[in-house]
Amino acid sequence: MSLVIVLLLFAGLSEAAGRILPLLARRPGMPRTLVVGLLIGAGLVEAAVFTLWPLTA
Repeated sequence: MSLVIVLLLFAGLSEAAGRILPLLARRPGMPRTLVVGLLIGAGLVEAAVFTLWPLTA
């Protein structure tokens, strides 16, 4: 069970990085704390979406 949670969080973080890092490339002056906060928050949301996907399908 623990491994599944880690994989879901990793998948969510990977998906979030694909959405947020292009934003960072366009705005190089963004504070690192904001970028890290966005990555963690979006990663948790994406992990929740991956988790609930079978229930909504």
